[in-house]
Amino acid sequence: MVAIIVAIFINQVVETAKASSAAEATENRSFAAAANLFTQRGEALDAQFTNLLVHPPETRVAARVAVSNIFALVDEQASLASHLSPPNVGGGVGNRCADLATREVVDWRRLLSSWAATYHLSSRSVATSPRAAALSDLTAASAQWNRHRGALVGQPGHVRLSPQVYGLVSLGISGWSNALHRWDASTLHLTPTLRLAAILISPQPLPTSSTAWIVPASSVLDIGVSVRDVTAADQEVSWTLTVTPTNKVGATVTFRSSGTLHADGALALRDAFVNVTPGEIATVRFDVRSAGGVGVSISHRLEVIGTAAG
Repeated sequence: MVAIIVAIFINQVVETAKASSAAEATENRSFAAAANLFTQRGEALDAQFTNLLVHPPETRVAARVAVSNIFALVDEQASLASHLSPPNVGGGVGNRCADLATREVVDWRRLLSSWAATYHLSSRSVATSPRAAALSDLTAASAQWNRHRGALVGQPGHVRLSPQVYGLVSLGISGWSNALHRWDASTLHLTPTLRLAAILISPQPLPTSSTAWIVPASSVLDIGVSVRDVTAADQEVSWTLTVTPTNKVGATVTFRSSGTLHADGALALRDAFVNVTPGEIATVRFDVRSAGGVGVSISHRLEVIGTAAG
């Protein structure tokens, strides 16, 4: 009877150990999948960053778009790094790799922001630091990752993490410096481009199927304009509003305004208050220009109907 009880106990211990080992193997494999995804995406980030350094784009717009895309990849890495610390991964490997991943994200941000700030290619507010120190820290973190990547081979699941092979690390500080010689802010040609985002008229035009703006008679029209920047740099813009009567009713009116349109932003140029006359038919012309003379012009027919209030 005692022998039977001992056999049952031993069998339960074995089954419990098997279940525990299976759970640990599953945990280790899940961690490895997430860690390898971090490395895979990190190498994609590295490839884009290194390529941008070595092959400068021809325009500032293209450079800013590339920088924005790389910042987005860094943000994705930050999200992955925050999930790389499972409590049950053997030997503290999970926590160690999570710390290294977080360090790498910090280093990527320092490198990218320091470099982008040199050429005013990003409005992201990220703390900068000397690029040599950031590159050295990234090299050290990646080297430690590669040293620890086999720590789970002897654990349940027998997983080995993928190696990190970063071109930027291979480039080194001397290669980084050589790449910068290819960069010249003056060669990043800027082609100012404006888009007319909105036009506001108060009182609002009456519903009409024609292309004209038909407004009720009023002593004054409040006209405003909003423009958008689709380039990648701050620029001074101005707009001119001209109302030219075409039926000898009313008077010609010219209004001018200007302002600074910030990169990737919009600017509402201040309203123009234009006196109009009942029965007036006129052409309203908007002319929006950058300091370089590039811009957009549009014209609308204006009809003032009815009699003045009061």
